[in-house]
Amino acid sequence: MDDGAPTTRQVETGAGETVAPPHRSGLRSRLTLAGLGALGLVLLFPLSRHNYLLFHGIVEILSVAVAFTVFSIGWNSRSFSRNNALQLLAVSFLVVGALDFLHVLAYKGMGVFPGRGSDLPTQLWVAARYVQSLSFLLAALVLGRPRPVRPLFLLGVYLLVGVTLVTVIVPLRIFPACFVEGTGLTPFKVGSEYLISGLLGLSGALFWRKRAAINGRILTLLLGAVAVTILAELSFTLYADVFGFFNFLGHVFKLLSIVLVYAALVQGSLRTPYESLFRGLARSERELKAELVERSRIEKALRESEERFRTLIETTPEGIVENDLAGVVTFSNRAHHQILGFDEGELLGGAIWATLPTEESRRELRDFLAHLVAEQPPPESFEARNRTRDGRLVDLQVDWNYKRDVRGEVIGFVSVITDITERKRARQELERAKEAAEAANRAKGAFLANMSHEIRTPMNAIIGMTDLTLGTGLEREQREWLGMVKTSAESLLRVINDILDFSKIEAGMLELDSRSFDLRETVEGTVEVLAVQAHQKGLELACHIAPEVPWGVVGDAGRLRQVLINLVGNAIKFTAEGEVVLRVEQEPDGPASGHCLLKFTVSDTGIGIPADKMDRIFRSFTQVDGSTSRTHGGTGLGLSISRQIVELMGGTVGVESVEGRGSTFHFTLDFPMAIETPPAASDVLTPQLRGLRTLVVDDHATSRLFLEKVLTRWGLEVTLAGGGEQGLRALRDAGDRRNPFQLLLLDSGMPGMYGFALAEQIRPQRDMTGPALMMVTTEDVGRAAARCRDLDIACYLVKPLRQSELFNGILASLESPAGAPAAKGVPPVGPVPVGAGEGSGLPEVPLRVLLAEDNPINQKLARALLEARGWKVTAVSNGAEVVRQAKEGGVDLVLMDVQMPEMDGLDATRAIRRLEGSAGTVPIIGLTAHAMKGDREIFLSAGMDDYVAKPIKPEELFGAIVRCLDPARPSPVPTIDLSPTLEALNGNRTFLDELVGDFLRDCPGQLDRMRRALEEGNEEQLERLAHNLKSVAGIFGAQAAIMLADELETLGEAGKLAGAPGVLERLERELGRVCDCLART
Repeated sequence: MDDGAPTTRQVETGAGETVAPPHRSGLRSRLTLAGLGALGLVLLFPLSRHNYLLFHGIVEILSVAVAFTVFSIGWNSRSFSRNNALQLLAVSFLVVGALDFLHVLAYKGMGVFPGRGSDLPTQLWVAARYVQSLSFLLAALVLGRPRPVRPLFLLGVYLLVGVTLVTVIVPLRIFPACFVEGTGLTPFKVGSEYLISGLLGLSGALFWRKRAAINGRILTLLLGAVAVTILAELSFTLYADVFGFFNFLGHVFKLLSIVLVYAALVQGSLRTPYESLFRGLARSERELKAELVERSRIEKALRESEERFRTLIETTPEGIVENDLAGVVTFSNRAHHQILGFDEGELLGGAIWATLPTEESRRELRDFLAHLVAEQPPPESFEARNRTRDGRLVDLQVDWNYKRDVRGEVIGFVSVITDITERKRARQELERAKEAAEAANRAKGAFLANMSHEIRTPMNAIIGMTDLTLGTGLEREQREWLGMVKTSAESLLRVINDILDFSKIEAGMLELDSRSFDLRETVEGTVEVLAVQAHQKGLELACHIAPEVPWGVVGDAGRLRQVLINLVGNAIKFTAEGEVVLRVEQEPDGPASGHCLLKFTVSDTGIGIPADKMDRIFRSFTQVDGSTSRTHGGTGLGLSISRQIVELMGGTVGVESVEGRGSTFHFTLDFPMAIETPPAASDVLTPQLRGLRTLVVDDHATSRLFLEKVLTRWGLEVTLAGGGEQGLRALRDAGDRRNPFQLLLLDSGMPGMYGFALAEQIRPQRDMTGPALMMVTTEDVGRAAARCRDLDIACYLVKPLRQSELFNGILASLESPAGAPAAKGVPPVGPVPVGAGEGSGLPEVPLRVLLAEDNPINQKLARALLEARGWKVTAVSNGAEVVRQAKEGGVDLVLMDVQMPEMDGLDATRAIRRLEGSAGTVPIIGLTAHAMKGDREIFLSAGMDDYVAKPIKPEELFGAIVRCLDPARPSPVPTIDLSPTLEALNGNRTFLDELVGDFLRDCPGQLDRMRRALEEGNEEQLERLAHNLKSVAGIFGAQAAIMLADELETLGEAGKLAGAPGVLERLERELGRVCDCLART
């Protein structure tokens, strides 16, 4: 049979496990009870037939006993039972049992109630069944309610109901009759049985509906009790004989129903709670065991952690110490004792400050602890000097923190002590080594400066005197010898410069300038310097600058020129035949707006570099061929210096090479673009060039492609020919097509029919309307000019070609009729700085020059250069004499050597400026052999107007003099080319005149505001005003004024105003000349 519970009587615990309850033989016990019950029924049936009264008494007394047992169990389990339905049924069965007991006593034949007949027991029976059925219904209604029933209240209600029923039935006799003698059961009795059966059926239905709220075993027993009670009631409606089977069956069903309620109550009030208790005890036992295992594990982990912590504390090289608020040491590990030289445990109980060396330091530590206790600032480490047991002083670093109790209150301090004695000693030694290195570096810098001066001074004399001698009447052989002397001296000077540059880079003393400059002019001029060297070896030297490359950029033009000379010079040196090409292109993935990323590429067709030596070429003092029989000289520093300069300028260098086929060196640099850079004339499309049919004849493919690209950009229609014969055929074909060429560009150095030979061939066909003819040559200028005149060639250009010269040469050729004298390509029609060029702007009247130079040879050289101009020169050899001469007056210009005995040039300049006051200043130009970082700022801050580096080059010296001259002195009137500005304004001359007028009106006020900003030391204001003036001057192409304004802006930005007064004075003079020039336009 299925009793609704697991057959093995296993109970699930809260942990998901199953355990066996105390009675594992429950099924066997129930089977035994069922067997005994069946046996009892078998015995009771004959008894009912033999003695019904005895049968009735036994069955009813058993029912009453079970009913009272149900009440007893329910009442005693009320404190822990949470089943409202069972509690209500238990209390109700007290009344049901009492009514059934009275029913037994009132039964006919018992003699307890004489004279009452069979109606009284029947009435008591019906009343008990009403109470029982209504109690089942109420139990079904309260099932699942969270609010528990109140047992005492229920007991009182049921006792009241029971007493009321007994009173109504026995003494009052007002209960309806249920049995009539001779008639049998009354309709009330029969109807009541059916009504009671209906109430029981309704309660069964409610129990089933709420089955989720009750244990399945209890639900089964209650439903069984309801069903059996219904069967009992129906049986009592069917019997006709008291001794009949249905009467017997009804009593058996009644007893069985009460027994089922008893079983349900035992299950719900005793077995289930006890099973829960057992499960709880079993769970608690397991949890206790698990807790004991976990506690054992934790204790073991704690012991291991404590041992590990103790081992860590005792073996760590750092000392660990704890002290209380009073400063008493409560713990100190082994390392702390060892650091201070004490035996283990010897420091415990002592004061934390006991090992400090002085009373003052001990007092400071006590005060510090008091401060920590009072203020509790955040922990931070400090250093303290302690005395060991043997008297040594040790430096300790103390990293401390607060020690707190469980409430978070500070109860002491814990500190980690590190012995930093050796670390401090090493740091002090490092600082001394650093100071020694800095002193050595300063000494090296001073040595370099002195060596630069000592070497450049005699080299200046050698080169200068050689130049002067070459200017005199010499025999051819003497001139050749002196030319060799000059070439060798210049080569030696380049070697010296390489070594000095390398030393400056190594010492971090190389200075980079930042000025606006014409990039194309710088690059093309650099290549032009090397042209003679390339042409002497028969090499084609070309410079190709892409059209998108800007003209004006900001950077160090001198260092860029140095890198290009190194790379192009190397390419020429290591190339025996072929070409050397310098290309400048703008990278497409450039930086932000206002900047341009340029790639410089130098390619050659030389010897190339072996693959195994590619990684060595940028090393210092290294060459590809390091043998004693090498064919190419040099220090091996050029590429190393170039790499480091490019990297200092923020770029990168690379190389690709194939041995025997040539090399390509390249580097990239990021340049800020110059503000307000006027466009070059060659960047503007000229109507007269558009569609001009042009024939380029050149055997060099690179040059042909370069010319085609440039000329096509200018709007010309270009045809290329690779030699004289091919060019001649192209001319004849064009004539046959009646579409002759209008311009011919011929290379003079082609094999076979060279340029001049081709010009001779076509000369008979040329007339006044024939094509303009231009010659590109590498020959001596004098010879080229003479041959061009003989062949009626309008213009000649010297390789490597400058784009500006090519442009102007084409324009000049088109304007020159055939037979006119040949002209060399003129300078660019772009902005030309006012006063630029050697001798340009020099006064026509003699100047009185005070020359301060302690070296007799240099003094004689400078005197010769100046007196050749017809100037009066007074020479002195020390700074004191300069100051004395300047004080006496009568000096228009001072050339001041920086290094002189008694008083150097800087002190002399400062003394002269102090003497002058506000009466005016005499221009002072420094002469220096120094080339170290910061020299420029030092010279200008001392009061110099400009300076020239030795060896003195005439063009640099006279250029500086022009920049410093007072405008009051007679000088040629400068000119400014406004054509680019006018063209940019689309020919609007009226608007240009307005711009000029505004500039002439605003310029004095701008200068006044700049002077005030300088007097007030307002660096930001000076920088802003100089920037604005630079932009305005750029509109008119006043390059010298632009450069001076840019220099003032740089000084203001850097906050170095000491050198600004001299620059401002030069700017005022330059703007005066610019304004005079603009006023006349």
